[in-house]
Amino acid sequence: METEYNYDEEIAYVADRVIKEGSVPHYIEKLSDKKSVDEFVSDIIVLDEQFNEMIIEGVAICYSTDDEHNYIAERTGYSTEIVEIVVWFYECYRMANGYIIYSADCMKCGHDELFIREGDEGMYSSIIECGKCKEKYTFEQMENDSPFVYDLSERLPLQTKEVIALKDVNETNDSYIIKAATGYRKGIWRKIQISAAATLHDLALAVLDAFEFDYDHLYAFYMDDKLRTRYFVPRYDSPRPGYEPEGAALEMLENFSFIPKQKFLFLYDFGDEWHFAMTFEKEINEMTPRAFVVQSRGESPPQYRGYWEDDEEDAWDENDE
Repeated sequence: METEYNYDEEIAYVADRVIKEGSVPHYIEKLSDKKSVDEFVSDIIVLDEQFNEMIIEGVAICYSTDDEHNYIAERTGYSTEIVEIVVWFYECYRMANGYIIYSADCMKCGHDELFIREGDEGMYSSIIECGKCKEKYTFEQMENDSPFVYDLSERLPLQTKEVIALKDVNETNDSYIIKAATGYRKGIWRKIQISAAATLHDLALAVLDAFEFDYDHLYAFYMDDKLRTRYFVPRYDSPRPGYEPEGAALEMLENFSFIPKQKFLFLYDFGDEWHFAMTFEKEINEMTPRAFVVQSRGESPPQYRGYWEDDEEDAWDENDE
């Protein structure tokens, strides 16, 4: 693969780390197209930069590092496991040089410049460090203990603007067409017609029905139209037995100022983390007492992937979206 850019310092850092770790050189030895470690690393770094630039420009969507790794693996033919190692060490270079900032204030000194750094608990571990007093925090500490409140209303248009009392779906003729695409395989999606008076919880159940999933796990909607982060964005959780109704059951779809092609994330099952890219397609003048699928593509994937053999999982069709 020819590279367009020159990342000499980054490549040298990542090459040194992967040589010490050992998996990448061993993998390269088995390739028919022999490459140096620097060339191999460069292939992956260039595509990683391209992918992230696409995310920033809104050309592509990404909900997890799996999307990033798959993008690179598909274009290089390298295994996703090896791509993950190289991307991690590239991330380590960026963390070591202060390129990854955490949006919060230090709980010790109040300084507003925090950095994400490589952790000391092995591969893929990271911590948060204050740029002034050098105090270190785990992500759990910052999420659970931070006393600071963030006003995101200006940059997150999907945040609810006003609270509207729940309506009966039989009392409105306004309905939406919303597309749900799963990241399991490219080109597997369902377009769902649902009442504008339906709640986010109703939409969650409609998506699970459409993909033939059980209702046995919690979920959350992340209303970030840029699809770049799950932290500090409006989030609406599923109802839980024994608790008061959570946000998803109290928010009607018409509460949100959807525009065509606006996107948000539906995350189901916090263990397996099923990601569904939700896209608002259009509004129609039709009563919809019960949500239903109006168009679909691709077979539904198995909900519990760990119980299927690899050759069966690989049999799912890959279609262009």
